[in-house]
Amino acid sequence: MKFIVAADTQLGLYSHFSNIKNKSEIRSDRLESKEFVKLDFLNLKPTSSLDFEISNFYTLLNEINDENFSFLTILGDLINDADDQNQLNAFQATINNFSKNKKIYLVPGNHDVCIPAKEDKMSDYALNLYRERFGPDYYKVEHDNLKLIFLNSSIFRNHKNFLKDYNNQLNLLKDAVHDYDEDLFIFMHHPLYAEDVNEDKNTWNIDKETRLEIIDILSNHNKSVNIFSGHMHQNKINNYKNIKNIVVSSIGVPLGNDPSGYYKVNYENKNLNYTFELLGD
Repeated sequence: MKFIVAADTQLGLYSHFSNIKNKSEIRSDRLESKEFVKLDFLNLKPTSSLDFEISNFYTLLNEINDENFSFLTILGDLINDADDQNQLNAFQATINNFSKNKKIYLVPGNHDVCIPAKEDKMSDYALNLYRERFGPDYYKVEHDNLKLIFLNSSIFRNHKNFLKDYNNQLNLLKDAVHDYDEDLFIFMHHPLYAEDVNEDKNTWNIDKETRLEIIDILSNHNKSVNIFSGHMHQNKINNYKNIKNIVVSSIGVPLGNDPSGYYKVNYENKNLNYTFELLGD
């Protein structure tokens, strides 16, 4: 099985940063990121254009167009503002030109289910709006007798407000590992953790209580569990027990020291290989 993993197309983020001219409004870790600094947002002319992300998005789709793969997945933050119809229209127009001949699986990021993109604004309305636009926000797929689980990690970060969907997702994981003797593949926006499995909830991760509950389910699986996620706009790989969390940089604006890019993944004869491909390289 071969597949492509991309994340954070996030149409509208470039224009958002171009309109910030006060350095104090940009987080310090971003000001220390070599890829973010290269874009020189503070000295850019403010723009409302989506051209930067759309160009990167088309570059991705053109580069993989002739590849032989089972599916492409985009791991959330499809657009920057779920309440911006222009961003939504541009994303759908771009993906529709490609998806006629290719299988694409989407999951939501926090920017796709929050209006505006703040977690305390996440609501049933925002979830239902995502589902109307893109389809299910968590689901199971089978490819080559392998189970692929796609999750809404924003529900994990807000589980007390969305207990039904939270429990549905936990049951999806429990069912996936029950009587299953193959490696498991999971795709979601937020990583389980950024640096340490016992870290507290922060900007990048899933809160500790939920994280440990998920780990308890997955660590009892007797095979490998491979979690692909985005959100950090940089590459990172963490391992804990049988669980590998593989974070991929963004297609849109990079926020770390890794440029925009995506993973080509090959799983063959129970061996997992993945390579990071620089966008436009």
